[in-house]
Amino acid sequence: MSVNPSGRSIYLITGNLHKVEEFKRLLPTMNLLSLKEHPLPHEPVEDADTFIGNALIKSLTGLRHARSVGLNTLSLADDSGLSVDALDGAPGVFSARYVEGSDADRAQAVLTRLSERGALTPQERTARFSCALTLSGLTTEERALLEGSPLLQRGLQEGSLSWHVTPDQGPLSCGAQAHSLCALGLFEGYIASSPEGARGFGYDPIFCAQGHTRAVATLSEAQKDALSHRGQALALLKPALELLITP
Repeated sequence: MSVNPSGRSIYLITGNLHKVEEFKRLLPTMNLLSLKEHPLPHEPVEDADTFIGNALIKSLTGLRHARSVGLNTLSLADDSGLSVDALDGAPGVFSARYVEGSDADRAQAVLTRLSERGALTPQERTARFSCALTLSGLTTEERALLEGSPLLQRGLQEGSLSWHVTPDQGPLSCGAQAHSLCALGLFEGYIASSPEGARGFGYDPIFCAQGHTRAVATLSEAQKDALSHRGQALALLKPALELLITP
């Protein structure tokens, strides 16, 4: 049973239109608001050193704006990136700004630096995509409801789901205490020897999923959704969304 009023929506805090399309595809029954319809007054400053930290900065910035303009919404944000073991975890949280230029420029920079380090085989080029999804704006009562849900127990026990509480005061304060439920999804694989495929975005043309020989950019949307870090993180959060949002 939901403890929320009807008509509640989810405010997506991302300027990446590819991600907006993924969320719409993965949450087809939810009322999703985007930054295109409700722009933020200023860009969030993503200065945390973890994916969860940056996702929280974005979702709490969005929640503060939503409350200031009277939107009946929860705020959902992600921070994601590629971590390559042979590059000491780079690009990591700097994936979107690893080098200046396009997605293709950043992918080529990863390939070049792996070659410079002599990492040539798949076993030497292991990597993973990480996605931290944060759902902000939950009340104490809603947190209690979710903590009692058996659908979320495993994730909370294993640490793939975690709670974060924003105090009433401070730089990320939303005017009242806000509970955020955070999910962390991982997509294991390795870096290909050269780009392949025209689907997807970001580093998809150079990343191969574990057990696969073709790059993610060659996969269909359904295949990618079943494997991806964002799909994994959203699967962890989906039971919470279904409990909290009344159609």
